[in-house]
Amino acid sequence: MKKNILPCLMEVSPGTLHLVEASAGTGKTWTIAALIVRLVAEQNIPIERILLITFGKAATAQMRAGVRERLAKALDALGTAPPSDEAQKDVVVAGLRGLGDEAKKRLEEAIRDFDRAPISTIHGFCQRMLTELGVEAGQDPQLSVAADGNDILAGWVADALATTTVELDANEWRVLVENGWSRDNLTRVAKMVTSAGAPLIEPPPRAGAGGRAAIRAALDERPAA
Repeated sequence: MKKNILPCLMEVSPGTLHLVEASAGTGKTWTIAALIVRLVAEQNIPIERILLITFGKAATAQMRAGVRERLAKALDALGTAPPSDEAQKDVVVAGLRGLGDEAKKRLEEAIRDFDRAPISTIHGFCQRMLTELGVEAGQDPQLSVAADGNDILAGWVADALATTTVELDANEWRVLVENGWSRDNLTRVAKMVTSAGAPLIEPPPRAGAGGRAAIRAALDERPAA
């Protein structure tokens, strides 16, 4: 059974924990933005003290735009006399009217300071904490958080290719290529072993010249042309 979320927004106590669960495109951002309006206007919480974290840059941009638009619409609705039809249907705005000019002032401050709002991706928030609190946490202040592991994997693959092939001659290199030794295949293996739930693979002891000896043995076993 569907439940109208509009009245529910006014039943939510801002000081408690709540779960908003819905499918994509059904109004999660709209609901969160409405709750932000209440936190700012009712609770007088500065916008820079409200943390919003989401996945990916696109979702972050959508969240930022949605929250700012909701703040602006609420401020505009409170300043409209008589209120528009849309404003009259907005239970959040209706609930703020009793606060008078104080609610408008708080919303104006939130819009003015909106660039300070901590709305970011998960890795963006972690990077910010490392930058601001890295010394207190015993971390290198220059430590960075990667948005994804692709750059790291690419570095591992490049290192593997370089260290394995630096001393090979043309024939030895050909044996590796024939057995699937390529950047694409190494990248595929690296992604597989670093994926969530992948079994731990213990690397064999470094064989030094042993790896090259195996390649030479494979060459010696090949039939003469």
